[in-house]
Amino acid sequence: MNALLFVLSFLLLFSFIASSSIQKGISFAREMTSFSGRLKGMQKTRNMLEKKKFEEKTRSINKKKTETLPLKKPSVKTFSSHREKDHFPTEAKFNLAPLLSSKEKNSPSYKTACALIKALYGHTSFFCSSSIPHLENVLIEAMMQSSKDPAALSDLYPTDPLLRSLYYKMLLGSGGYDPKTKQGYPALHDYFVIDFAKQKEIHFAFAAKPLLQCVLGNDLAEEIISLEKKKFDKEDKIKTVTKEELQSLLLTQGKQPALWNTVEMLCDFYTKKSHLDRLTYQDPLSKVCCQIDLPSNVP
Repeated sequence: MNALLFVLSFLLLFSFIASSSIQKGISFAREMTSFSGRLKGMQKTRNMLEKKKFEEKTRSINKKKTETLPLKKPSVKTFSSHREKDHFPTEAKFNLAPLLSSKEKNSPSYKTACALIKALYGHTSFFCSSSIPHLENVLIEAMMQSSKDPAALSDLYPTDPLLRSLYYKMLLGSGGYDPKTKQGYPALHDYFVIDFAKQKEIHFAFAAKPLLQCVLGNDLAEEIISLEKKKFDKEDKIKTVTKEELQSLLLTQGKQPALWNTVEMLCDFYTKKSHLDRLTYQDPLSKVCCQIDLPSNVP
């Protein structure tokens, strides 16, 4: 009997050690994959930069050759909102840098980040089946505490093993996402960015629709896109809603001044598009996203 108990105890101990070793092995493999993806991403973005420089030189030569060619007839344009694209530039995304610097809970930045996480991933099986209440808040708080000097979203891995697993899925994405039908879910970098050079979280002129919905609500987001379509129909080019027009729209719909105060705290209203000063590459295996700034002489 004692021998049987000894054998069972030994087997249980062996199972525990084996399970722990497997978990460490999985964690190590993920870290190595992320490290490898970072190296590949850095190499790829440098290659993209050199290609960009070569294309600019070629373009300047070809421009001289085509100056005498007859102009083509302008094609008929149809409105397609820049806020509802499949892929967004840096300006369209929520900038986590101010929140990571302040680490202030219950601030407009914190609440918007949590709302956006809920909007993007709240319908997923791993989110719905989680026993953690207010999972979006827990994830954002873990991201806020994960790294002192984060350069990319992959630097914000939570320390908790369960949250690390969830965060990995969010970084990865499902490979396809339709915001209207909620089919699939996006990679985290599709809607979030870290840019400490910017003081605001949202670049309003180019903000993605889900981001507008989190700040202003669905009705106001739709109204903004509707106003921009009217501008397009009138002037035949994309023109975004201005700061004054947004303020007037909030007053017309009877929104409280507190909402406008939140908008001013989160948003800048510059209309200049500056995303061409940065190249981005995502490693297909590790899903690590790398970025490189363009020199000022390369458009």
